[in-house]
Amino acid sequence: HTTWPAITSDSVFPRYNPHTASLSEHYAMILYKAVDMMTLTGILFTPPNNTYEVMMSCGVMLLQIYLGSYIFGSLFHLLVFKDVMYEEHVELLSMLDQFCTQRGLPQDLKTELYDHIQ
Repeated sequence: HTTWPAITSDSVFPRYNPHTASLSEHYAMILYKAVDMMTLTGILFTPPNNTYEVMMSCGVMLLQIYLGSYIFGSLFHLLVFKDVMYEEHVELLSMLDQFCTQRGLPQDLKTELYDHIQ
């Protein structure tokens, strides 16, 4: 009988046997499950079969945190903050519309000016 929590099963990690595993394999499996739960990755399609693969999986999952943070941070930044160049372009088009209206320019000239700016 062991005092280790039953965190893995034979169906998930076929080569891991909690009764015959060494202490380092126990620690590697606990580390793997902790990182797996922390990153919300879930069980991989091909589970790691030895300590080296477990440590590589942990490294990939931890790298996933940084990559996911960068991607989501960039997307949220684009959604939340205004694009200065776009705002200046909209202001320029508004000034062009005001200029054309004040001068009474014909529609075809106004269209050519819009096409030139865009």
